[in-house]
Amino acid sequence: MISDQEYNRIREIKRAVESGLLDLPDVDGVSLGFKHVAGKATDDFSICVHVKEKKAKEQCSTGELIPESIQGVATDVVERKDMAGTAPATALAADSKKYRPVVGGCEISTFIDPKAGTRHAGTCGLVVDTQGAGWLVLTNCHVLFSNPKTDGEYFCANECYVGQPLVDHVDPTGKNKAESGNIAMIGKSVLDENIDAGIALTTNGIDATINYIIDIGNIKGSYTITQSDIAGEGYPVKKRGCTTLLTSGFVTHIDFSRNRPDGGPLMKNQLAIGSNGTFADHGDSGSAVVDANNRVVGLLWGIEGWYVASPIAPVLEKLGIDIGTLSLPSQVMRSWCSTTRKAVQETLKSTPAGKNYLQLFLQHYPEFREIAKKDKGYQAIWDENDGDEIIKALIERVRYPDKPPSAVEVGKSVRARSDVLIKEFTKLCSPELRELMESLDSEVERCYPMSWNQILTHLSSSEQP
Repeated sequence: MISDQEYNRIREIKRAVESGLLDLPDVDGVSLGFKHVAGKATDDFSICVHVKEKKAKEQCSTGELIPESIQGVATDVVERKDMAGTAPATALAADSKKYRPVVGGCEISTFIDPKAGTRHAGTCGLVVDTQGAGWLVLTNCHVLFSNPKTDGEYFCANECYVGQPLVDHVDPTGKNKAESGNIAMIGKSVLDENIDAGIALTTNGIDATINYIIDIGNIKGSYTITQSDIAGEGYPVKKRGCTTLLTSGFVTHIDFSRNRPDGGPLMKNQLAIGSNGTFADHGDSGSAVVDANNRVVGLLWGIEGWYVASPIAPVLEKLGIDIGTLSLPSQVMRSWCSTTRKAVQETLKSTPAGKNYLQLFLQHYPEFREIAKKDKGYQAIWDENDGDEIIKALIERVRYPDKPPSAVEVGKSVRARSDVLIKEFTKLCSPELRELMESLDSEVERCYPMSWNQILTHLSSSEQP
């Protein structure tokens, strides 16, 4: 395998010569990857020149020939397979259903010309948490804005909305109106040489499941692909878009540079994805590219000639967002959204004891979320003990307030798993929270077999914690 020092040396050489290579006829990309001979990957890490079609040497002029090596680094000429961008840009999505909660992998749309009523569609890559301010839809800048051409940050001058699956209404003055199909207001978007990405803040009353993608499941954080990962056939990835749905491929090249087909800025340090079939098409832009461990590695934006994604690390950094490493926050946040959250808060406030319990929960929940999202040891214990199912059971208790917990919920196995999670959490939390949990242990034990309404009745006669 290639060392980091050698990789950095080769990358510096590649970046120094890529401009000249991109100026050659029929060259539409320069990247780094392992050289292929007769269709098989070798151990030679090389500067890869991507062309529309390979030509025999006798068909090329002297200035068009790609040298076999550059400053001692092997080169590889990679011919593209014209299987990307085959569907017309106006093609309908294969999945244009309405999703509530809003979730990664679903179709979203915006109006790119409000007066004409022209619609522009793409895919919601993922919904991420804003640490208490709401949920953010993550997609491409060019999905939120009509094919932006210049390098920089983009913001909507008016209140522009994202629809799922369609924006319902647009005012002739050019100001989008929030109607039943509109799910989020467009926020910061960035199109530069490193990323094509943007976010939209979900509107009031819109439920969303964070860190979850249709047909893929719970997302387990993010990952940066390295030079060693793409050896052999490449790094296995998958995506779920609204047009081609769930597809798989391989990241075969990194540090990929190419001019955007839509006239935007030269993109650098991108991921090039190969596939034995169609990996993506029009409407799939914005899809999260995910590895076998369900970690997001990139955000898909290019489907013409090459499948191209922006690495996820600069996306997160420039948009100031984070992808959780655990499905737990999505279940907890979902259970506390809109109607359910308000109902729980109002009923708890109806008694002095319930009001104090609610205040304690809101006070210490950020600490719990921080541990759940960042401590890998606790994440593993959570998964081993089916923590999500325990949370779902608690949510069901609130949704059906007169229904007592099921036999499965109060069974020893569930109680035992809950005890494990609580015990491990107390080892990680602050002394203040640990002391509080220990003081409430007997009260939790008493309430566990009760229905939600029975718990409220009990709280009405309980002393304040």
